[in-house]
Amino acid sequence: MENGKLLHEAQLIASEFKFYMVKGNLRHLYGYIYESPNKETKYPLEIKYTKDFPTYPPDFIFPLPIPNVPEEIELNALNNWTPESHVVTAVRELAVLIKNYVEQQEEEKEIYISTEEPSVQPTYAEFSTEELSSQSYKQEKDEEEQYLTPDMSQYLYEQEEYINPDEILEWNSEEEVPENESIYPTLDPSADPYNVPALTPTERPIYPSIEAQNLDAELDVKVSTEAALIQQEYAIDYVGNTMGVVEVYLTITLEQTFIIRIDFSSFPKKPEVVVQDNLRKILGDVDESIGILKSWDENNPRHVVELIREVEGKLWFLSDIEQEAKMIFGEYKTEMVDGLISHLQVGLFTYGFKEYILTLDISKYPNEPLVQFSSALQEVLPFSPQDLMVLKNWKRKESHVVDVLREISWLVDKASRISFEVDLLKGGVKKVDYDKTTDKFSIEISGQLKTKDLAFTFEVQMNDEYPITVPHFKLLSALEEYEEIKEKINNQIQSFTQQWHPFNYLIDLFNQISQTIFAESILSCVICHKIDCPECGLKISSSTGDSHDQCQTQCPSCERLYHEHCWNQTIISFGKCGFCLRPPPQHMRPSM
Repeated sequence: MENGKLLHEAQLIASEFKFYMVKGNLRHLYGYIYESPNKETKYPLEIKYTKDFPTYPPDFIFPLPIPNVPEEIELNALNNWTPESHVVTAVRELAVLIKNYVEQQEEEKEIYISTEEPSVQPTYAEFSTEELSSQSYKQEKDEEEQYLTPDMSQYLYEQEEYINPDEILEWNSEEEVPENESIYPTLDPSADPYNVPALTPTERPIYPSIEAQNLDAELDVKVSTEAALIQQEYAIDYVGNTMGVVEVYLTITLEQTFIIRIDFSSFPKKPEVVVQDNLRKILGDVDESIGILKSWDENNPRHVVELIREVEGKLWFLSDIEQEAKMIFGEYKTEMVDGLISHLQVGLFTYGFKEYILTLDISKYPNEPLVQFSSALQEVLPFSPQDLMVLKNWKRKESHVVDVLREISWLVDKASRISFEVDLLKGGVKKVDYDKTTDKFSIEISGQLKTKDLAFTFEVQMNDEYPITVPHFKLLSALEEYEEIKEKINNQIQSFTQQWHPFNYLIDLFNQISQTIFAESILSCVICHKIDCPECGLKISSSTGDSHDQCQTQCPSCERLYHEHCWNQTIISFGKCGFCLRPPPQHMRPSM
């Protein structure tokens, strides 16, 4: 059985009837359900909850007999009890039942009195001494009953002892004072009655003075009242056996419950408030941040429950923060820092499943969050977090913290993707450089045209949306003498950009360009005018430069390329180069 259910039931009862908790136990309530019109009789009721509550109703116990009411009272609310029923419904029904019996009795009494002859108020002379004593006692008793202590039972609060509240001030007549001993000092009858000697500590009465009793009673009433007001609104625990020291539970969100300890046992003096470390990080010094505490006035004190409301009000923003945090938890690996939902550590995963860490402080939401990069992340993103576009364009109550993480994640993915691109390009081209500040690549591919070594230089400008959108490619080499190959390369670039997909890589394009340059760099054999050897089928040159993958010989005089088989056949037939007509050196002559 949850205390929340018990507390709710107790609050419903206390809002209509005068009930107390017995020794602070929510399972045991004592109070009054009806008071006679002449204020002479109160009808008490005990309510005890069993472990089966709310499946079964609580037990109703009558400490005192109720006149004219049957001993076995049948209440519909209890007979038809369900787990959704409320105890206050049965209390109301019982109160109406008693009220009807009492009013019926009063009506019968009035009818009986109206039929009697008017009585004449006798004088004291008409009574005997015994009757006068009886009458005097009755008058004193009536005067005593007119004195009523302040009744704080309109609130639900803790009683130190389980006693009938009507008997709190009654004197214990069984306690006797030993003979020849008085609780007060003996005074000289002849002494001046106004010149009473001062009492030493050992001579002072063992009972407190009336003034001290009144002061203590007044303090108890004030502390009890403050406790009752708090308990009507909040779930609390009493610390020790002191009513003036409580721990208040503030459940702001589903994830966040704060415990505040308040000592108001010296009320109306300023209460002492102690908060948890995580709450102190949010509120700071409570004596300064809580207005009621800062301006506390003992002569005109505010209720303690009001300062709790102020603390709660300062924490309501956490509900918005919780919503922001839920969005983050839903997309990224996230952990709370120091148990605070307003301080988060987020892990971003990228290519190669490498994780980058950052921390978020969203305690000032809806203002922009405070973002801090880890050292590894700072190397990938070499700029201040405040330069993020989302933070630069932040709008209160419109922007969301998760958008900041999406931008960072995007930038991390882009940076990791570009790093991956660099590694791929270095394995396939002659030279590659990347400038992080300009977000630009410089790529160089080597080639040979007409026996002339050339460098094909390209510029690749990345963009903010890469790799979703295609980069901008540009051929920087003039190639004025080679318009045909230049046109082929530009056509390849255009075709590649038109068919761009985020899963394409820069190396895909430059592999195509390298093949085109290689094909144009290779001249056909000066004898057969073919690239492939007509005898062995190997090319005159290979892209790897391995001699085993090619069939090639070069004339030492004119530097023209031959298939090796074509060169040997020409030397055997003519004895000299078919292009420059010069004989080769001896080591280049094939054996006959």
